[in-house]
Amino acid sequence: MRTIQVVNVRWFNATAWYGMMLARLLREAGHETLVLGLGGTESFERARAWGLDPIPLPLNAANPFTLAGLYGTLHRMVRDFRPHVVNCHRGESFVLWGLLKALHARGPHSFGLVRTRGDQRLPKGNRPNLFLHTRVADAVIATNSVMAEHFTTQMGVPADRVHTILGGVDESVFRFDAAGRARVRAEYGWTDDDFVVGLLGRFDAVKGQRELIETVAGLRAGRWDGTPR
Repeated sequence: MRTIQVVNVRWFNATAWYGMMLARLLREAGHETLVLGLGGTESFERARAWGLDPIPLPLNAANPFTLAGLYGTLHRMVRDFRPHVVNCHRGESFVLWGLLKALHARGPHSFGLVRTRGDQRLPKGNRPNLFLHTRVADAVIATNSVMAEHFTTQMGVPADRVHTILGGVDESVFRFDAAGRARVRAEYGWTDDDFVVGLLGRFDAVKGQRELIETVAGLRAGRWDGTPR
């Protein structure tokens, strides 16, 4: 099988990791896989370090002339590589791939179009977005259950075309380490009786710091009865 993974993410975040890890696993399984990215970015350099040989393209461009040139480049790529599946991990070039899918719909260069949504932020329900997800994409992959439910109940994507595939955790890296726990607590002067919450992520509303603070405050005040919010 031949696939194209469109990982046009500037930072090496969860979305970029998901797309690149998928490309890596596909290659290891013997499938031909191209990775498209944004040259000179953190995620692009990580893809290079992983040996994925990413192709730099202006996938996030807004200039009409740049987009026209990009469309021509992608068209030639479809013709020469003949992918079976194109997987868009962000939405910027999703429209171009939708146009290419329609152009090659009945020819020898036809391909399936997948939109993977690795973000926690729910997609907008405007008309173009609804059309792309319900009528253009052959499948939608959500990396969490809330996103999957939003696609089916709020955006009208048929349930049989929405697939929840979690990113997973490498337990050889992210595991409980009693010695590490003791070392960190000692460094900050915490004892075993101190309640400590660790949060890894930038200070942004989407990361849930506000909800964390509210929850911890409620626990401390005895106001939370355990009911999910």
